[in-house]
Amino acid sequence: MKTILGCALLLLVAGCATTPQLPPATPPIVDADAQRRSEFDKSLDSWTGAPLAELKSRLGKPSSVSHGSGAGRTVYAFTKSSGSFRCTVRYFVDDKTQRVQGHQIDGC
Repeated sequence: MKTILGCALLLLVAGCATTPQLPPATPPIVDADAQRRSEFDKSLDSWTGAPLAELKSRLGKPSSVSHGSGAGRTVYAFTKSSGSFRCTVRYFVDDKTQRVQGHQIDGC
């Protein structure tokens, strides 16, 4: 009887010493958001070098247009929103060539 109780006690203690395995950690929301923003930024790179007319035909009327002071470029801002989501992308367009030089994402 002592042997059975001893074995049972040993198994109980051994069972308490092990910890259950935790599921793999999911990436924090901040990391996932940063990754989505990075992918969005890369997708917008395809507009670099595109004609302004094509940009406007695809995205519609810009939310605002700002002329640079002697910089030789104009900034076209396009804002999209739905519900709690709002995103503004500013495209920098060369005044002479009328082609997109780059972009900047604001408030996504």
